[in-house]
Amino acid sequence: MLCPSALARSRNRSDSITPSASRPTRRCGAPPRIVTAKHGTSATTITETFSYTITDKDGDPVTRTVTFGVSDSGITNPAATSASVDEDNIATVTGNAGGPGDLAAQVTTGTISYTKGADAITSVTLSAAATGFTKLDGVTAVNTYFDAGTRTLIGYGGADQNDVVFKIALGALGQANTGYTVTLLQAVKHPTGDNPATPGVNESTEDDLTVNVTATITDADNSTNTASFTVTLDDDSPVVVHKANF
Repeated sequence: MLCPSALARSRNRSDSITPSASRPTRRCGAPPRIVTAKHGTSATTITETFSYTITDKDGDPVTRTVTFGVSDSGITNPAATSASVDEDNIATVTGNAGGPGDLAAQVTTGTISYTKGADAITSVTLSAAATGFTKLDGVTAVNTYFDAGTRTLIGYGGADQNDVVFKIALGALGQANTGYTVTLLQAVKHPTGDNPATPGVNESTEDDLTVNVTATITDADNSTNTASFTVTLDDDSPVVVHKANF
């Protein structure tokens, strides 16, 4: 039914308003119905269309169509800082600090930041491209998978997910950012390269390998956006110790 104010106008003009059959008329005194549109990806627009017909006293109808768009604010400004770990510092082995090309200092933590829209952030997940490197045997590829239960990206050897090489663990989920921590558990195979700073001397350098990581941020209506960062794995190198009476 039409509300009294609309009926009064209809009687004065001797006409009537008929909404589209697919759009029921709101009851008098009832609050307007609010519809939340579901958006598949960030910053998309869903179009809604409805029609109405006005009929006068002698039955002449006029139909009009109204179209409007509902835009999703989505997730914007995704960014992430990178990290670096050193094989010198693996807890279960004795590394050699220093050396040609060594990291000055590890950066084992980073931050994934973003700006949410109208919907709350519900998850951050991590994935990685193929690493392209192996374990120390030079044969066993280092692969990755994301453990949703622990919210950790795990690098492992071959097909054995228990043979963990490195971990990238997410911190508490935030509405503006989420941190992560990198732990290196095993050394990996680095290319053999001569130190360019010492020509004519057979001296290796501590080169770097890189893991390229993508963070996917998702909100309550499944809008997503991504940020990328790298984790650098710095090599370790041997040290020659001179003994006086060797």
